[in-house]
Amino acid sequence: MAKQRKINSGDIFEIPIEEIGKKKFLQFIYSDKEILGGDLVRVFKFETNIENSININNIIKSEIVFYSYTMIKIGIKFSNWNKIGNIEIEKNFETPSFRYTEDYGKPNITKSLKWWIRKGSERFFIKELSEKYEKLSYDCVTHPMAFTQMIKLGYDEAKRPK
Repeated sequence: MAKQRKINSGDIFEIPIEEIGKKKFLQFIYSDKEILGGDLVRVFKFETNIENSININNIIKSEIVFYSYTMIKIGIKFSNWNKIGNIEIEKNFETPSFRYTEDYGKPNITKSLKWWIRKGSERFFIKELSEKYEKLSYDCVTHPMAFTQMIKLGYDEAKRPK
């Protein structure tokens, strides 16, 4: 039986995207017991060819494309995610905000008036999704296979209410 690797805050993972011959990168921030035990990660804009070696400092210096929740250990096991190093999370790290709606999973609703914003353990109701919040990631745990697709595209393409 393979020994399970310990995952630490700040660990950086490369995600190979074979179809385009690139690898992209994410950083594990922490596990969140409030969101189904999901692992909060941030995905960076930095990418390189699969065969290239990289300096992890260049990854951290690049733009953050989005924050999301996923399951790192499952990503390692089934989606070929590879830990390549660790850079400490900055001391002034601020937990990102996420959005969710009570209308999620209702295909007949295209515009929700039941939006919530969550930041850490704080939640507040906003009714309609304004421009200020529409770019926030969805508050859910995404399976690593779907997460790899999100990374490939640079966003979450799931059809959800606006």
